[in-house]
Amino acid sequence: MADFAGHELTHGFDDQGVQWDGTGVLSGWMDDTSKNAFGKMADCVVQEYNNFCPLNKTEYGTAACLDGAQTQGENIADNGGIHAAFRAYRNFINLYGPDPQLPDDLLQEFTNDQLFFLAFSQVSGFPDVRLPQEFHFFP
Repeated sequence: MADFAGHELTHGFDDQGVQWDGTGVLSGWMDDTSKNAFGKMADCVVQEYNNFCPLNKTEYGTAACLDGAQTQGENIADNGGIHAAFRAYRNFINLYGPDPQLPDDLLQEFTNDQLFFLAFSQVSGFPDVRLPQEFHFFP
């Protein structure tokens, strides 16, 4: 749930979300320094995902790689979501102590932090479920 909440909240700060103010009005609220810093971060995300090619380039050509510009908003939100979820998890561990080690021999080979990301990978493989448009508050 933390990843989902973080993902959706981060959309407020992706390439589209930063164009709207806190009341849902399209406005240029960022100063030049913020715009430049955001542009550098966004370019970094685009370049990182442009270099991600999950399919065989020989077989699929340019379709083997992601288009970082096209997927920029989702990539920013995905990264923001997992970052927020992991920080929340680490804060929980700092407050209440580590989770007990799982009894399975194979799972004992992983740290709790590694298990966090393995669990995330399982959840992120499920079909994308979105709220119907009538439940959206802002465009």
